[in-house]
Amino acid sequence: MRFIGRGAVVLLLAAAASGCMAREEAGTSPVAASSVGGGLSSPTAEGSPPSERPAAPSGFPIMPGARTAPLPDDATLIARWSVPVVGSAAYDFYTRALPKAGFAIVGAYPTERAALIRFRDRTGTIWQLLAELVGDRTQVTIQTDRP
Repeated sequence: MRFIGRGAVVLLLAAAASGCMAREEAGTSPVAASSVGGGLSSPTAEGSPPSERPAAPSGFPIMPGARTAPLPDDATLIARWSVPVVGSAAYDFYTRALPKAGFAIVGAYPTERAALIRFRDRTGTIWQLLAELVGDRTQVTIQTDRP
């Protein structure tokens, strides 16, 4: 039974990740300028007017050492960066930092190579954070919630 539950989580993460990786990479990721650990700018995706893509939630925490990463042309993807850690470090950071920054975690789905965290901002909007192992770094993507 444990294998079935783990398989369901892997399928959920694969479905969420497929939207992140299916389209051609273009542009850079916007990240909240007022982020905890910030230092990342708020660029917009190339070829996409800024008004088509929602802004990242104000005050969203960013891990130290984060570097912006290319963002596919997908209006549901809000921001993407990579951090110089692997394993559960990104998941552990966000499960602690999101509540401290005023974001309520409404679901957390960790696996060995990826983790999905659904969280609510102060307005009640639900977002998703996907942390995936990419080479020797972890790629973190913020996206609007998907059913």
